This record gives sequence, structure tokens and C-alpha cells, in this order.
Amino acid sequence: MEENPRATKRVRTTPPNDICAPDNQLHGPQLLLAIPSLVVHPPTHPAHKKSLCISLLALRRCLVISDFSPLDECRAWCALAEIGLCVLDGGFGDEAWAAGVGGEVEKALGKALIIAQKHPALAASYAPYLTRLSARAIPQRARQLLKPTPTTFGSTNATTAYYYTHLAWADHLLQALLYPTTLPSQALKSSSPVKHKSAIATSAATQEKEMTRDLASLRAALSPLLSAPHETVVLLARVVELRVLVALGRWAEVPGAIERAESAMGIHFPASTAASDVDIPLYMTSPFHAALAVHILVLGVVWFAYSAAPAPPPPSSRPETPSASSPGSVRLSLLYTLLDAGVYNGKCRAGVPLDSSSPPLYIRTTHPRVLYALGYLISAIARRDLVGRKPKRKIFVLEGLGVVEREAARELRVPRWASAGDVRAIELQMAKIRADLMCELIAIAIMRSEFDEAERTLDALIAHARTHGLFGGALAPRITLLHAQLAHARGRLARAQTCYRVAAHMAQEADDLSGTVAARAGEVTLLVGLRARARRRGTASVLQGDEDAELVEVSEAELERLGHEVAGTCRGLGGAMRAVGEIIEGVLTTEILKAKQHLKRALSYATEYQDNYLRALILALITSQFLHTAGDQAQKMLATCEQLAAGLGASAKKDKERIDAVGNAPLRLWLGERFLELHKRDGRADLVQKREEMNAVLRQAVAALAQSGQ
Repeated sequence: MEENPRATKRVRTTPPNDICAPDNQLHGPQLLLAIPSLVVHPPTHPAHKKSLCISLLALRRCLVISDFSPLDECRAWCALAEIGLCVLDGGFGDEAWAAGVGGEVEKALGKALIIAQKHPALAASYAPYLTRLSARAIPQRARQLLKPTPTTFGSTNATTAYYYTHLAWADHLLQALLYPTTLPSQALKSSSPVKHKSAIATSAATQEKEMTRDLASLRAALSPLLSAPHETVVLLARVVELRVLVALGRWAEVPGAIERAESAMGIHFPASTAASDVDIPLYMTSPFHAALAVHILVLGVVWFAYSAAPAPPPPSSRPETPSASSPGSVRLSLLYTLLDAGVYNGKCRAGVPLDSSSPPLYIRTTHPRVLYALGYLISAIARRDLVGRKPKRKIFVLEGLGVVEREAARELRVPRWASAGDVRAIELQMAKIRADLMCELIAIAIMRSEFDEAERTLDALIAHARTHGLFGGALAPRITLLHAQLAHARGRLARAQTCYRVAAHMAQEADDLSGTVAARAGEVTLLVGLRARARRRGTASVLQGDEDAELVEVSEAELERLGHEVAGTCRGLGGAMRAVGEIIEGVLTTEILKAKQHLKRALSYATEYQDNYLRALILALITSQFLHTAGDQAQKMLATCEQLAAGLGASAKKDKERIDAVGNAPLRLWLGERFLELHKRDGRADLVQKREEMNAVLRQAVAALAQSGQ
């Protein structure tokens, strides 16, 4: 006998399946169909997997019941397909409770489609929806399934199903363009060295042909949306069109797309926003319009930072932009205002209002966590100036890294309908943004001669990439390029050349044109400098010392050919690469007038993008051509260049005793020697003594730099 006997359980008097009886107040199929919506939890919840298991079990039992209306049966099969896809996307397909879920999804889609086809009342609403689910379940057939046909919708061309289908088709084509299944490098693995160049040409031509075809199909998919009777759908299509052109690098077409999207959205850049009678734009009050405006502004800043196209002129109805502001800065200012206003409500789903007779069109938007972190990244990219004690570019990078770390410690809010795969995708996006911010911080440290910080951040970046599996794609060649640039700046020339070559090869394998050109341009400038050093010594070989023994020599004819080839490619790229191309052309030419023209254009490009690092280099190159002919003008340019070089590495606090806070020490030493030549020529004994003392400090800094680079 137990000391505390438990009460006897009440004996059941009805069969276990009485809950499914037709006369019961809670109808069995209806209750089982409602269970998934009642128990579902977001993927960040600890009970997410358990809720999927219960939902799957409820739907399986529901479909055993024979007392079904066509609508309930179609709903049940569709729910089973949705839950099954959520299970598979979350990576739970191999667990015991989800055994056979892949086959169940295919069966459910087939059953639901049959029911919908038998009942015309269900076909209009369920057929397009089932098509999109089938494309998710069978990616191999997505192209055939999603492509709209004239008989898809009958005579109705302005319904939510119509818009959903065209948006899904456009999204599929965009993914095919951005992430092709076969890269050119894969087609070259089996080719012999003799056929390598022809294989590259054939593969590139094939890829360009396929891209042109897919881009034409994408435009055809967007065309019905651009001419839709609902204004909000047209706005959405404008943003999709802009995103496509920016993602594909069609820079010549982007200015027109930006103009159309901003005009349709009502985005203006007035000379003054202080007037109290200015009407509040719609995107400052509507979450949907705010989401579109944020995306337009982000894409506009990206275009300005990377394109080689001129800025779109403002229309006559738009107030003129202040001359002191660049297209990127005015868009950044409006982006900050919009994000700080809190209109973008921080949800992953936005409702596109149509009209009173139609339900809203719900679309998935970029997660707010990703968007806010991306704002810091594009701010760092757009602000190129690194001169000063607290350059804004570095401030944005450091603050962006802080935001990423703080957000990683907070709970990620996602909708209930999201899957664990969606959470992993958001986390991967944040990891990529953090890697990009770290790359920017390394580049900043190299240009500001903060080499110890650059090495520490490089080590942290490599560890971060290993943790999150980010070495695929363009990150590995980018890290290698940063190693090359760091070695180049510290005087380790053989290591720099090796890293440049490896980075170019890896970037070409990853089909990264910008990375390939940047690495090749780095090697060309390194070889040009070695040739100049050899000429000063009066020798034919570029090798000097044991460390240079590992350098690979290139003949002058080959170097000139490579230089002109790289410079030609740089002209087609945006941002600072245009200036780099003009610099290479200027140092390779033997005609003084042509060299001055190239360097003048390079200075114009660098000034336009506020890249004072390149400006300092270009001014030094131009000054060398005026030293013996125009001494006064040369001194002015030397003074400007020295001011820029000193600001590239200025410490946060004034400390004259610090040798490593002199900025770009090698460039400043070269400038000091030129100043000394001019002062001696002019007979300025007082300035000669001061300059000799300063040059001694700079020589000590250069020697310390060379010692640290060993």
C-alpha cells in the first residue's frame, strides 16, 4: 500500500474519436486545421521545432478524415505543403518526426492542385498560390512553373494573384542572373593550357548571351507591373527595376532608373529644408512608402560609390541641389532622416495597398536589423576622406561594428511564418556585413599607416570568416588583396607581389571583375615603382637585397602592355578605379603633356569622390613635373600634398613626440626632400635648417617602418 494513494482516474465513456463527430460543436477538420495557426512559434522561439511537429501531426490526422468539403480539403493539403516546406527550410527533414516530409509535400501539392482544378471557385485563388509553392518545393522546375502564360489569369489582370505571380517570376529571374549555376571558371577546369584563352572568350560570350536573354525576360516580367492600374504596384516595380540594374552593374542605365523611382516616390533634394510650409512627403508617414524610399536611397548611394556614370541632372520641377553637396551625401542625409524618424516600422512584411475592393499585396522586405547595419556600411563606403584626427569614414565603420555586435546579442524578431532557414539567412547577411566593415577598417588602417591595427583586424577577419564559412565568393580574394596592400605599404615587396597575383587568380575564379582589376593594378604599380628604383640606381635589374630575390621580374615591354591593359579596364569601372587607371596611364607615358592630362583627370576623379589618399599621391606625381620649371607652383602643390599626407595618420590627440603619428612617412620624406631642394635653390638658409631637422625625424620614422615590416 502507498502512503499517499492517488485518486482513481475517471473512466472515459465516449470513444476517443468523438471530437471529430459531425454533431460536435467543434468540427474535427476545422479544429485540426486551426491547430497550426494556434501553436506556431517563430523560429527564434525554443518551442519552434515542437510547434512544427504538432502542426505536422495535426494535418496528417486531419487528412485521414473523410468528412471534408472541397475548400477544407484544399486548405489542408496546402497547409501540409507549407508546414513541410518550413520543416525542410529549417533543416529538420532528417529527424524522426519529419520522416518522409519531402514526399508528403509533393503529394500535397498534387492533391491540392487537382482539387482546385475540379472546382472553378477555388482555381482562381489557389492555382497561382500552388504554383509558387511548387516552385519552392522543386527549384529545378521553377522556371517552367513560374513563367506566366496568357491563359494563367483569363481576363483578370489586376488581382493580387496576378501581381504575386509576376513578382515571383521576376524574383526568380533576378536570382538566376545574380547567382548563375555555372561560373566561367568551372567551364575552364577541363580545358588545356593551349585552349585557355579561347575557352575564356567562349565562356564569357556564352555567359553574356545568357545574361542578355535573362535580362530581357526580366524586363518582360516587370513590364505588366510598370503599367499596372495601381500606383503602389508601379512604385514597387520601379524599385525592383532599380535593384536589378544596380545588382548587375548596368551603370549606364541606373541614372535613368534612379530618376524615375525618385520622381514616382516624390523624393526631392531642396536647397533648404527649413521652410515650415513644406508639405510632409508620403514616405515620411506611410510604412510601405518609407520602406521603398529607404531602398531607393541605399541603391542610389551604392550607385554613386561604385559607378562610372555621371550624376542624373535634376528635372526642371525639382529644386536644384546645392553645389557643395554630392549626390551621395544628399541621399545619405535623407536616409538618416528617414531611419531616425522611425517611419520604417521594423517589420519583415509590408502591405502594398491596392484599393478598397482588393486585399493588400503583402511582400517580404529586408529585415530592419540588416538594413540599419547596411546603412553604416554604405556610409563608410560613400565617405572617402580619411584625413584628420577623427575621419568620418572610420567613425562610421567602428560604430557599424558596434551595432552589429550589439544586435547579435539581442533576440532576433521575425514573423511567425518565417523558418529557421530565414533566420540563418539573416544571420549570414549580418556576418557578411560585419566582414565588409572589417575589410573597410583594414583598408582605412593601411591608408592611415596604422599597420599594427591592420594586422590585428586581419587576424580577426580571418577568424570571423572561418567561423561563419564566408571564404567562398569574393571575400577570400579580398582578404588576400588586403594582405598584398599591407605588405606593399610596409615595404615587403616580394610578399606583396605574390599576394597580388594570388588575389587576382582567386578573384578571376570567383568571377569578380573588380577584385581582379584591383589586384592586377596593385601589381602593376608595384612593378612600376621597382623600375623607377632601378633607374635611380642605374641598374637594369629591379632586384635589391635578399628579400627582393623572390620577386618575379617583368620586362619593360611586358610591363607597359600590362599597364595599358589594366588602365583600360579601370576606365570602365566606377569609384576610385577610374582615377587609378589614369594614374597608371600617366606614369607609363613618356610624353610630358599626355602625362599631365592623365594626372589632371585622375585628380578630378579623386576630388569628385573626396578621396584624399589618392589626391596626395596624384599631387606628388604632378609636382615632380613642375620642380624645375615652376618652383612657386611646385611649392604650393607640395604644401597641399604634405598637409594631406600628415593628416593620413594623425593621432586622436596631439603628440609631437610620437614618430608613428606623422602620417604617411615615406611620402612626407619624399616631399621634405623636394622642399629642401627648392629652399637650397632659392637660398633660404633659415628654411633649410628647419627642413633638415624635420627630414631627420621622417627618416627615423621610415626606418622604424622598414624595421617593423621585416
